[in-house]
Amino acid sequence: MIPMTNALLFIINPKSGTDRVKALSETIREALGSHFDIDIRLTEYAGHATALSAAAADRNYAGVVAVGGDGSVNEVAQSLVGTETALGILPKGSGNGLARSLEIDLDTKEALGIIRKGNTDRIDVGYVNESHYFLSNLGVGFDVQISRDFSESQWRGFWGYTKVVADNLLGYNVKSFELTIDEQPPRIVYSFLLNIANAEQFGFNFKIAPAADLQDGLLDIVSVKKFPLWLGGDIILKAFTGHLYDSKYTDKWQGKHIVIKSPSLDYYQVDGDLIRNSTPGTVSVSVLPGALKVFKP
Repeated sequence: MIPMTNALLFIINPKSGTDRVKALSETIREALGSHFDIDIRLTEYAGHATALSAAAADRNYAGVVAVGGDGSVNEVAQSLVGTETALGILPKGSGNGLARSLEIDLDTKEALGIIRKGNTDRIDVGYVNESHYFLSNLGVGFDVQISRDFSESQWRGFWGYTKVVADNLLGYNVKSFELTIDEQPPRIVYSFLLNIANAEQFGFNFKIAPAADLQDGLLDIVSVKKFPLWLGGDIILKAFTGHLYDSKYTDKWQGKHIVIKSPSLDYYQVDGDLIRNSTPGTVSVSVLPGALKVFKP
């Protein structure tokens, strides 16, 4: 077996701007240059981060650090599942859901300090339709609409996300899904939001599955049923405070293999990014226990 190197690859989206990328690169080298061999690459096209991380894993890099939000983290992780190359996160996105779930500081220097210490652990990974990995969650309900509209919105950050939610809340209709969990009989659920969670939150500390554990070998399935519009604020508050399970409009289960069927399943979202369903009408999800090595506090 080829030994692991001391190299770290940082993958940065150049949309951050030339001056900002230059300053960030200098900060990275200053913080870690004496501990690791630093390689910094900018993405040039969609999917480039996955190709870059695959090449780094093939060369037995110690780690690949995604500089960005949950979408960037997901793209980098696609090539690291099942390898000994660790995923690092330098949170630069809007929600930063996985970073928050892993208790990675959103401050750049603090996040780099976590990587410098070199502590790693393994977390579970979700696998959908045997074609795509997810780290935080997969959704087939209201969050699909939110992912679509937020990606097209000029508004970013927490208030941008809030605006998109508010704009869609009134007109979104509950959908019916056939849900099968492990060997249990199928059940019909009528969901405003149906989410399969590996980690506790979407981002912004909005905890869709407050009891989800990245290391328990299980996925949490959460269904938010139709609720009176005037209770929308209360449900959102419960999610932000980690008490969504206290709502009578929330159902929850756990499992290792989940199949969801519905004529409306043309798209789903994974870690905030919209994905066209390769098997329209059906989504099949499994958990891969301990499949990804990560830098964490």
